[in-house]
Amino acid sequence: MKVTKDTSLWDIHDYTYMKNVIITFKDGHKKKYFILDTTPAEDEPESGKDEIVYMTDHDKSPNGADRYAGNGIPIEKISEIQILDN
Repeated sequence: MKVTKDTSLWDIHDYTYMKNVIITFKDGHKKKYFILDTTPAEDEPESGKDEIVYMTDHDKSPNGADRYAGNGIPIEKISEIQILDN
């Protein structure tokens, strides 16, 4: 998926939610992530911009439920997202 100024946050969310991806940044470097979610700027993420949220940690709660921690990448820094999962 090419990410342009016309790509909506919700298109990115639907495409990447809970999937392994490779993100190509506008500066040309690539990195693999597991995507947890997206966060709109209105929710006041750290960058103050729309973000894609990747997993930094995963564990189980005492009752066995999955718990995740993540960090955000501003969408404006991304040029392309490639899904690795089928």
